[in-house]
Amino acid sequence: MDVLELNALSFPDKTALAEDGGPSYTYAALSSESRKALGALKALGLRPGDRVALLAHNEAESVLLFFACRAGGMTLCPLNWRLAPPELGAVLSDFRPALLVHGAAFSADAATLAEACGARV
Repeated sequence: MDVLELNALSFPDKTALAEDGGPSYTYAALSSESRKALGALKALGLRPGDRVALLAHNEAESVLLFFACRAGGMTLCPLNWRLAPPELGAVLSDFRPALLVHGAAFSADAATLAEACGARV
């Protein structure tokens, strides 16, 4: 049992994550949403050992993805959103993710970056 599941059982109604002006999650809700995210990753065909890159601002959903990848045995690489596309391309070329998850603000660059490194978006 990992720390998220332990806290979900011990403190289900305590706030685990709150985003200023955004969503708030209790430990129980964070655990539940992370399991749903893991199910979505598995539905895309990702397996333990696969790599997932994340290009997004600091958002609550990033934490959900972190716990989902951890539970599924996948490696998450949060990308520095301040990097220029050529710099991101170099990082992705080294990391070789199976999937590039991105925030709405990065839609324009995500498809090009994913195609260049052979990842799905």
